[in-house]
Amino acid sequence: MNRSRPVHRDPSAPRQRLTRLSQKRLSSVSAPVIWGVVGGAAVAASPLGFWWLPSATVYACGLILIASVDIGFSVADGRPTVIAVEAAVATTFVAPAAMATTGPAWLIVAG
Repeated sequence: MNRSRPVHRDPSAPRQRLTRLSQKRLSSVSAPVIWGVVGGAAVAASPLGFWWLPSATVYACGLILIASVDIGFSVADGRPTVIAVEAAVATTFVAPAAMATTGPAWLIVAG
């Protein structure tokens, strides 16, 4: 006669597994959030690095940099439709930024 022994399971095991998963998910989200805050602080402080230029010009150049990175990601993707759409999106960044270098600063907000 082959009797199997009853299996004693820890009742808190599912909760511990859920806690590990939530900690893993939190750690995977916290790094991008931290880098986003660091990048935002760098953008906000960028006129201090270029003190000889007006702040509107520095922020406008930052918008153009964002547009160029956006196009770079689309080229890396390689699909012609994605490149065309991202080029159109980049135009919405570059046009107000170019106008804001010599025009009113509120155009930077529009970009």
